[in-house]
Amino acid sequence: MSLPEGEPAPATTPLPKTVRLCDGRSCLIRLISPADADRLQRFVRGLSEDSAHQRFFAAVHQLSPAQLQRFTASSDPMDFAVIALARDSADTPIAGTARCLRASAGSHSDPSSGAAFGAVAVEFAVTIADAWQGAGLGRLLLTELIALASQLGVGVI
Repeated sequence: MSLPEGEPAPATTPLPKTVRLCDGRSCLIRLISPADADRLQRFVRGLSEDSAHQRFFAAVHQLSPAQLQRFTASSDPMDFAVIALARDSADTPIAGTARCLRASAGSHSDPSSGAAFGAVAVEFAVTIADAWQGAGLGRLLLTELIALASQLGVGVI
């Protein structure tokens, strides 16, 4: 999807922020950080087979140390993620993640996309913990991701 030229990203408030979902639960949405590595590992371990396959295209239930490092502390400014932390739990587990990753060269060369040739392009993934699915969290995380991508100069998502 291309961000419309000259159109601002969806209006959002600065992160971190607390949101209330349609089922009444609340989450804190913020950028992921290296301190979230253990929390992210627990999140991945807790995904159902279906949710893990939807995210990783395989039954992944454990991230390697290198993957944890890349997912929580990338050196590429076009590789970023927002997370939603459950506010109603003592250990504040991750309820969902949304990640952008710089697209490989040539993956956005479709002239019908409307984006300028050479525009920065990213791929994205949204993963919601099974117990949090269906409450609108994925939509909220994607909205935040699009807004951040626009602020960073991304032309194609």
